[in-house]
Amino acid sequence: MKRLVFALLCLPAVAVAAPGTLYKCDAGGAITIQSDPCPRGAVEVWRRDATPEAGPTPEELAARAALAQAQAQRAAEEARLA
Repeated sequence: MKRLVFALLCLPAVAVAAPGTLYKCDAGGAITIQSDPCPRGAVEVWRRDATPEAGPTPEELAARAALAQAQAQRAAEEARLA
């Protein structure tokens, strides 16, 4: 029971600790990829933003659907005329 309570209490901490930036560090041949900056004495090989890009907005989705419908109608009309 204590483990279950502890696990449930840790869930919000895991969500908050999601990395926003990833670091690739080289500490004398030992390569690590971590969410914390490279420790002193290690060389930062690269730094990447790990935040996912936002998806399309409802307006963008509607515009894509309208464009696809217009292209389908145009193709149907051209096929009918041919």
